[in-house]
Amino acid sequence: MLDRLDTALVAINREARDNSLILFVGAGVSINSGYPSWNSLIEKLREDLPDSSSKKNNQQVAQEYYDTFSRNLYYNKLQEIFEAVKPEYNPILDQIVKIRPKHIITTNYDKLLENSLQNEILQYSVIKSDQDLPYSKDDHIIIKMHGDLDSKNIVLTKSDYENYTKNFENVIVKIRSLLVNHTVLFIGYSLQDETFNNILNLVNDLFSDDAKRAYLYLPEKISSDTIQSYEKKNIFCFTNIGQSDSDNEPGELLTNFLRKIQTHPSFGVDDNIVPQNNKSLWENISFLNKFSFVEGHIVARSAKLVPKAYLLYPDSVNWLGKDIKTLSITNPDNSYGKKISEFITAKTWLNTFLDFERPEKSSNTSASPNSELKQGFDLYLEDKIDSAKSLFRDIANKAYSANDYATYLLAEFNVEHLKLSDWLSTEVAISPQVAGKPLKSVLEEIIQLSSAEEDRLLGTYFRDQIYSFKFVFEKLLKISDLCEKIKAEWYIVKNQGTSYNPNLSILEFEFNSFMNFIYANNLTILHYTEVKSVIGKYFETLLISLSIYSSNRETISHSSSILKSLTSDHIGKIIPYLNYETIKATMESIQLNIIRVEKKALKDIFNDIVHLPKIYLEKNRLNTKLKPYIDFFYLSSFDDIESLFRILQILPTLPINAGYHEKLLSLICKYKHNINSQNIEICKEYVVDYLDICLGNPELAEFHGPLVSYITDIVTQIKEFDPDFVIESDQISILLNNFNMKKSASLHILNQTSDFILGLFYFFSSDIQQLIIQTLTEYEKINVSELNYNLLVDSISHNIYAFTALKSQILIHFSEVLNHDNKGIKYFPDPKRTVTSQAYSLLEMSYITKGDLIKHGCYELMEGYFSDIDWLLFNNHKDETIKNLVKSFSFEKAKEKFAKGNKQKQLFDNWALKNVTQFSSI
Repeated sequence: MLDRLDTALVAINREARDNSLILFVGAGVSINSGYPSWNSLIEKLREDLPDSSSKKNNQQVAQEYYDTFSRNLYYNKLQEIFEAVKPEYNPILDQIVKIRPKHIITTNYDKLLENSLQNEILQYSVIKSDQDLPYSKDDHIIIKMHGDLDSKNIVLTKSDYENYTKNFENVIVKIRSLLVNHTVLFIGYSLQDETFNNILNLVNDLFSDDAKRAYLYLPEKISSDTIQSYEKKNIFCFTNIGQSDSDNEPGELLTNFLRKIQTHPSFGVDDNIVPQNNKSLWENISFLNKFSFVEGHIVARSAKLVPKAYLLYPDSVNWLGKDIKTLSITNPDNSYGKKISEFITAKTWLNTFLDFERPEKSSNTSASPNSELKQGFDLYLEDKIDSAKSLFRDIANKAYSANDYATYLLAEFNVEHLKLSDWLSTEVAISPQVAGKPLKSVLEEIIQLSSAEEDRLLGTYFRDQIYSFKFVFEKLLKISDLCEKIKAEWYIVKNQGTSYNPNLSILEFEFNSFMNFIYANNLTILHYTEVKSVIGKYFETLLISLSIYSSNRETISHSSSILKSLTSDHIGKIIPYLNYETIKATMESIQLNIIRVEKKALKDIFNDIVHLPKIYLEKNRLNTKLKPYIDFFYLSSFDDIESLFRILQILPTLPINAGYHEKLLSLICKYKHNINSQNIEICKEYVVDYLDICLGNPELAEFHGPLVSYITDIVTQIKEFDPDFVIESDQISILLNNFNMKKSASLHILNQTSDFILGLFYFFSSDIQQLIIQTLTEYEKINVSELNYNLLVDSISHNIYAFTALKSQILIHFSEVLNHDNKGIKYFPDPKRTVTSQAYSLLEMSYITKGDLIKHGCYELMEGYFSDIDWLLFNNHKDETIKNLVKSFSFEKAKEKFAKGNKQKQLFDNWALKNVTQFSSI
């Protein structure tokens, strides 16, 4: 067993040295101060219960006490039991203080741990419930996962355990994130603890093959079967019981074990582990100089300066105290100090590193990218995956042969992660690996067999941080935590509270540092879901900060996490990786109507778009690349008319992307007042070209036809400046002449293009208008079975051609659709809604009468599809109708439009009084 103990000590000390150790503390630690064990605590409850409770387990007894005596008496009893204890001196706590674990998780209810650590330089935030999370610091945390007695939220009864995941939902998420990225040492538990088994069931799924191993110290003898059972759970089980220790108390055994951690040669707290001069410090971090950029927390971790110096979040590594005199990086006579300062300046964003301070002008600049890999990375950014992959393999082979392991690892990593992104890509043959084995095997060889310590450190870092994607997951957790804090601030400020903190600036630093690491080191992983999750969570948090400003402009000084608008620094590199639907959902949840963006940033985005056609020559690929930019412009209500038309000219006109065109056209119509003499020519040019494209491709016209109303709106605005403007189109002349000459397929083509022909009728030249009338005259003569009723109604509604001879047939069509039994099948668009709208339109213009509709069995069937038709035609003035009208038009506009006379106005006012809450939110 002593061999297992030594193995555990080496591993635990390594994690303590790297500031990655979590102590999971059980009741055994508190028992050593005189507090009751779980069993003895339950026995004290059992004393007040009937004898039948003796057959129940601990959870059931606690539940019975709670149910029998009420919540207040239950907590009074527990307070009485704990307050009766006068805590004794506990050497275990002293040893925990000396070890200084990164975080502590405990199932204990008392305050021994926080009281023992509160006077230390290194402060721990205490989390007792979900509500504490937004206000805790990330550096060092004590999580009381079973609650706190004073907070009256402890976990002890059967229902407490059953509802644990609901009551401590966010605490569980926090614990889960910590366990994934740290090594855990369980102390203060025994195999007989019922609660310990519940703990293992909760966290066991985290100890997968890819997770770090957990360590379980037990103050008792352990059988080989027990060891094997825990090994299967990736938990290394050990003890320190020897023949001379068998009579020792558990507390004494645990104290001796913790003391062994500090006296073991590998323990990192001892002064001789902290580098004593610049040479040893440089040896610790020099492998990071192989990269083009490194995040500050990695430098701090690799420097191994803990506990004498710590990373002061997020960009300063400072001494704690002034007792270290041997390290002076700024000493001009020390060559290693110069190397360190040059590295810190060129390849990190650390502003302070011990006694070195960054020159002011070099702060937070983008690092120079790896020159050998940049060409391949640029090909990747342009989606030239096959060329990038081939180039990276050639670079990897050359670097491996030259023993340049940093370049080899980065290049071969990119080869592995360059996956074909869509069906348009084709796999190409690339050079075979010079190494003759996969990257993972080469990594292990570098770590295990390399004669240079720098290469071994390089390989270990690359494996544990980059190859495993751990740096991505760690960043996601950090940004998610910052998001929750800023979200909590949003609620506080929204309710007229105040909040001052650096959360927003830390968020921007963390994310920009992350992206700088990817770009500077040319990592081809931007398309991966994991990286997109980081980008998405970051952007969600920016939106929350925008919303704080939007909803609290009058109390703007009450919050520090405020963004008035986004800049190029916020969004310059991330738009292609954003998810439109997720952004919309976030905006709705935080009541943000528009994404405010600085004009310069919008101009920068536009300039990025302009270059895309030069890179993506294939229409479908260009369409895909334009989509996120169009989505972003739409959500930010971009109002530069000329730029919007230029994007429309760049955007391919395809059947599948009518929605993209609609977003851009709707923005132009929203800001049509910006159409003026300076941009009117591009407006005209676009309208004519777009019309020719659609009319020249009838299948395309069928998909883009619904957008004609936007074109009509634009042309109307054009004519404000140029009244003589008319649309000339050779395509429409060809199409209509073919129909009039009764050429085959011309009827179908006319039906497909009718939206454009009829919608823009009054903007065509008089010659084309006459040709359209002639065509419609011929159309009236075709077989009834071939009629397109949408064409008929549109022509009548636009007062282009009356189709008088087909009036009866139109009414028959309305009747057939409205009386048709759909048999539970839903259609989109709903034909019955369409026909109801058409019938009402013709009724309004007196083309048909109410009597016509009644005669053909249509009238009564039209009710219930549109609230405005119900109100005007059927005199349906119920509250539900008013509610729907208000949803569609707003209260003021609905009342103005539909309330005719004092009686109807009173109906609206009465509805408003009855629905004050709902009305105020609409």
